[in-house]
Amino acid sequence: MNLSQIYILKASVYQQLVKHCQDCLPNEACGLIAGPDKWHGTRLFPITNVKPSPTSYRMDGKEVVAAFKKMEEENLQFNAAYHSHPISPARPSPTDIKEAYFTGPYLILSFRHQEPELKGFFIHEGIVEEIPVKIANTSD
Repeated sequence: MNLSQIYILKASVYQQLVKHCQDCLPNEACGLIAGPDKWHGTRLFPITNVKPSPTSYRMDGKEVVAAFKKMEEENLQFNAAYHSHPISPARPSPTDIKEAYFTGPYLILSFRHQEPELKGFFIHEGIVEEIPVKIANTSD
């Protein structure tokens, strides 16, 4: 892991992510992000939460497979998974840590305060390391 690297999320993709998460309130939302490389998120793939709850999520497996096929068709690289925390902070819960199956950053959008808060983390074998996330108008 190169933790000096910054994950850059395209501003329009961030806006789509916030809208998807708001639309799913009071339950958690989830999805995948892809881009031209592993550090630039330029395409959002919202995934249905098949376990709707304000405190947990489970991505629809068929939609995940379809998203990965679409990424391949569009020559994009999967680079992050995301989900929302409607009432808790933007940090991984014990369940998030236990169920972290994807490689790459996990982005968590919290609605705990008036303004949504987005943070990024690498979660691997129970170890959580925060990474910086930058919202950018271009793919810097």
